[in-house]
Amino acid sequence: MRKRYVGKSWKDYRNREIAKKIDLTSTQYRKFKFVRDEDSKGNPLSIQYLEKLKNQEVSIDWAYRVLINSNRKQRALKMMAITDQKPLNYDNEIELIEMIASEMQEQGLDPTNGASREEGRFQVCIGVQIDKDC
Repeated sequence: MRKRYVGKSWKDYRNREIAKKIDLTSTQYRKFKFVRDEDSKGNPLSIQYLEKLKNQEVSIDWAYRVLINSNRKQRALKMMAITDQKPLNYDNEIELIEMIASEMQEQGLDPTNGASREEGRFQVCIGVQIDKDC
């Protein structure tokens, strides 16, 4: 009996097999699926880059990178809009972070994408700058 690595799940294995059939690496296939999923959500930038991919004007890696950066910028703008809507009354940094995280959750955003975990505490790198490292 020959043992083979199938990945973390059978879905990973199937994706790897599909990627082999269309001459892509599994990473490139995952990135292409992300671009395609963003297109199905109606993201105009994704629609544009999917057309460029079909015409072979850009690489899958480039389209993925552009979409990820665009999503990050949009998330940061949404977080800044949240902080602009609410007055920032807080006694310490922890209360400020908790208030922003709860507002983000109410808006349907993931609070972990707007803050980076470093040395056991969050640093918020939006509207209000807590540390100079942001």
